[in-house]
Amino acid sequence: MMFYDFMRKISVEQCHDNLVEAFQDQAPSKRTVERWYLDFRRERTSLQDEARSGQPSTAVTPETIAADETLMREDSRINYAQFAETLKIGKAAINTILHDYLGVRRLAA
Repeated sequence: MMFYDFMRKISVEQCHDNLVEAFQDQAPSKRTVERWYLDFRRERTSLQDEARSGQPSTAVTPETIAADETLMREDSRINYAQFAETLKIGKAAINTILHDYLGVRRLAA
């Protein structure tokens, strides 16, 4: 909708008003519409997310799940800090893997 409005040379304000009318409280903010318009002016035509550099947004992957499972089998007394240090991922990711993917209720004290 934003790209269509941009191509029709509708202002940011009018585009935002159209989005609010259509989507009410789910509409993007006016600042978001402004950012998209800037991207369109820079000849961005793809509406897909662009590749980002840096650390992946999540450390929960099939590889880290398998590694967690292996570590648990090798040492049943391993704790969160040891998991995180060994696998080089955060404790929150360890928690997600253990509880959501491996069904572990709690680690040994």
